[in-house]
Amino acid sequence: MKILQVAPAYYPAISIGGPIFVMLELQKQLTAEGHFIDTLTTHLGLTDAEKQQLPLDSIIDCSEQNRRIYKRFYGHPHYTFSPSTLIWLMRHVNEYDVVLIHGIWNFPILAAAIACRIRNVPYFIFPHGTLSVDAVSLKKATTKAVLLALFVRRIVKGALRVVFTTKMEERKVLEYIGGRVNAFFLPNMVDSKEFQHLPTGGSMPFFFRIWWTLRSFSIYPRVEVSELVLVLRQTLRCCSITDVSLR
Repeated sequence: MKILQVAPAYYPAISIGGPIFVMLELQKQLTAEGHFIDTLTTHLGLTDAEKQQLPLDSIIDCSEQNRRIYKRFYGHPHYTFSPSTLIWLMRHVNEYDVVLIHGIWNFPILAAAIACRIRNVPYFIFPHGTLSVDAVSLKKATTKAVLLALFVRRIVKGALRVVFTTKMEERKVLEYIGGRVNAFFLPNMVDSKEFQHLPTGGSMPFFFRIWWTLRSFSIYPRVEVSELVLVLRQTLRCCSITDVSLR
């Protein structure tokens, strides 16, 4: 399959947080399965040196199966308003079999969902723990309530699958948005090798919890990503999408 990932930030912008490592590992596992993956993102979180190495508005070939496109955003980094992202999506999203949308509250997520709906391209949404009363109440709760009513609820319910990490996350999301969604469960994935050298300090129980969490993550990727690929294929067939290339 030819897959597009969309997110407001992506590797090497590791200061943004854990979802970037999850996306990176998902990309590695899917390319290992033989699929072609492009990632559309913004320059959020990149250092000045990284911006020089990763030119904006250009297709960067990472491998024969993987490319990245970094777009410029304007205004507040929590929203990442990027008109060029929407323009690019409207021009190119129908070149992909499916779109994997990572996040909820940023402009690229809204742009990707709108483009997918207009161009009739199926999409999956990964909320990454940001779509619940607990998460929303931490910052800009009123703004997010407005966005939920205007766009987010419709976007989430329109996804062919909403990908949760746990049943608890699913329960919290459904309580917040109301109604039902087509759920799929995929544990967070990271490459534990990236975390072999942790900062010094802290208590032994704390570092044991980190080690156990990373160890637990390392158990899942191959089997679960294979299941995700199977769901992608079955979903596309069930929706009677024609001319889908299952490479």
